[in-house]
Amino acid sequence: MSGEPTAMIKLTKSEINKTIRSLVLSVKISEVFDYNNDNGDKESFMRLKDDFIKIQSQILEGERQVTINGTKTNEKTTYASADCNTRK
Repeated sequence: MSGEPTAMIKLTKSEINKTIRSLVLSVKISEVFDYNNDNGDKESFMRLKDDFIKIQSQILEGERQVTINGTKTNEKTTYASADCNTRK
C-alpha cells in the first residue's frame, strides 16, 4: 500500500469502539462467505482491527496516566498519533 494517499482523522472513543466492532463483524462475514478471498479483504479487515485496538489501548493508557498524574482538566484531551506501521 505504499504510495497511497493518507488522511488524518479524529475519532471519539465510542467511534473507535464502533469501528472495531464493525471490523470484527466484517471478518466474521468474510469467514461465513468463504469466497476464495482473492482480493485479501479478510486480512485487510484483521489488520485494520488490530490497528484500531492498538489505538484504543493507547487512549485508555493515556487516560489512565492523566488520572494517575492528577492533571486531568475539563478540556478535550488529544493524544499523540498511534504508530500502527507494523505492516510488512
